[in-house]
Amino acid sequence: MPVGYSIYIEKPSYVHQRIDPRTKLFALCTSFVLALLFNNPAFLGVLLVAVLAIGLWAKLPLKSFRSYLIFALWFLILGVVIWPFYIQQGPVVIRVGSALFTSAGLLFGFAMGLRVALMVCCWSLDDVNLATAHYTWAAAAGLTIQGGDGYVLYYPLCSLD
Repeated sequence: MPVGYSIYIEKPSYVHQRIDPRTKLFALCTSFVLALLFNNPAFLGVLLVAVLAIGLWAKLPLKSFRSYLIFALWFLILGVVIWPFYIQQGPVVIRVGSALFTSAGLLFGFAMGLRVALMVCCWSLDDVNLATAHYTWAAAAGLTIQGGDGYVLYYPLCSLD
């Protein structure tokens, strides 16, 4: 284990012990690409639920990524509130003063909020799970790890001369 602060949480789960860190990193990149490729709120919602289910499967306590979930919820609310001002197509659902909230604007705002929420939740889950990826790759390269103050330094185990 590294010296100093670490976000890695050791848990006896399949995700922690059996899946290679490169596979987890690939899954993170794939989830980001899928979040950027699709605008369908149903698809993005299913992906978000799948990411949260993987977090529960990994036996991660919700407390460990609670701040990320609050951040994701904030972007979801922000998307639903802001995007309808820019997208005015479709039937009007809500009228607040001179502002018209259309069904297309609300759905698009919900999709954009889900998109950012999905990326934040993926990052939080993989941030906690993938912290060992650096240590695994460093150890494979013959490096030892000294860290503290939120950064990691790699030192060779032997002289490079």
